[in-house]
Amino acid sequence: MSNLGTQASLYGIGLWLFQQRLQVVDFAAVAVVVTLARLAILPVLGKRLATWPRRRTMFVANGIGGCVSGALALLLLLGEGRQPLALLLALMAISAAAEAALVITFSSLITTLVPEAGAQRRAAGLFASSDGIVLTVAPFLGAALASHVGLQGLLVVDGLSFVWACLSVLCAPWPHSALLPMNRLRSLAPVAVGFFSQMAGLLRHASLGPLARQGMAIAFVYAGCEVLFPAWLVAGMGAERLSSTLVVSGMGYGLGVLLWSWRRPSRPLDWLLWGALIQSALLIGNALVVFEHLPPIWWLGILLFSVSTPIIMAALQVLWLEQVVSRDQPNCFALRFSLEWWSRIVGFVGLSALADVFVGPMLRWQALPGWLASGVGSGPGRPMALTLAIGGWVLLLTTISQASALHNFNSQAQP
Repeated sequence: MSNLGTQASLYGIGLWLFQQRLQVVDFAAVAVVVTLARLAILPVLGKRLATWPRRRTMFVANGIGGCVSGALALLLLLGEGRQPLALLLALMAISAAAEAALVITFSSLITTLVPEAGAQRRAAGLFASSDGIVLTVAPFLGAALASHVGLQGLLVVDGLSFVWACLSVLCAPWPHSALLPMNRLRSLAPVAVGFFSQMAGLLRHASLGPLARQGMAIAFVYAGCEVLFPAWLVAGMGAERLSSTLVVSGMGYGLGVLLWSWRRPSRPLDWLLWGALIQSALLIGNALVVFEHLPPIWWLGILLFSVSTPIIMAALQVLWLEQVVSRDQPNCFALRFSLEWWSRIVGFVGLSALADVFVGPMLRWQALPGWLASGVGSGPGRPMALTLAIGGWVLLLTTISQASALHNFNSQAQP
């Protein structure tokens, strides 16, 4: 709830700034600063988090977020339009850093709070699924609140989410083992080694490296989908299809969450690999314009992609929990999320630029073979669809190249 409130308010404030100044750079600055603040705090969290009491850490992080919401409310509602952008961005960066601390703390607590294997897989799946829901719902919730309720409603929702989170942390029946700081972490590299060197070490790690690379490919492709898919719908099929697609995607996502909770897979790696292969095939299919004109197949593809998303995220979270011992999880997860969040930035920027700079002009080449031009199409949404297909190839090739290594380390790993 606190994550949803934070993400929605940050997105809504960015939209509000754009409406006030009509400068897209203000909107983009919010997204960049928020992401960089999360990445900047991760080296500190990786080294220190294991020595902090977890309940107190979560309560303080929620308290910091609530105080920032209050400061934003005073600044935005009483500033009469004269708020300095740098101060707004600094406050939002603090809130994003606190939210990153919550994500790392919560993700590394699951094995302590839920020690039983079957229930642990369900808990990890619910954690990963809720994170995906936040990424999907927060932009729409923030835009709706900013547009229809106003800045006051946006800040009230953000503040209430922190109050709810603080009450949850205080009232939860924490086991004694979870109230104590973990032992000093035994990291993948000496503490003296820099954080970026540890990130490189994680990618080279014999067992965890393939899992990290697979997670980076998934984060890269999902980030591109968040930008390119709505643009494809609006440009190529009309904005009226966007709402129907959101409904179908929501139904599919819910079915995926229910399927994971019902099955509680004993072989999460197989679910991860099959889900990634299915999604890569669906994305590659976007390269053929024929599927745009076959609504039943197109809608089935949307449903299957949405069902696979929470399953992939849940399986990925379970594998990290099962392969990294509890005392190593804070530092290792800080490294993991750093790699995945950097991949998201590259996905946002790289795939968007690829669609505008290369794929779009390519479709206008006069020398393009006729059979290829008729196969990929030339409508206004085709550059985005073809770029999504390129993302599908990235996911497919990564999954195939890492599958053997993932199976090897998964079969040899100790509980």
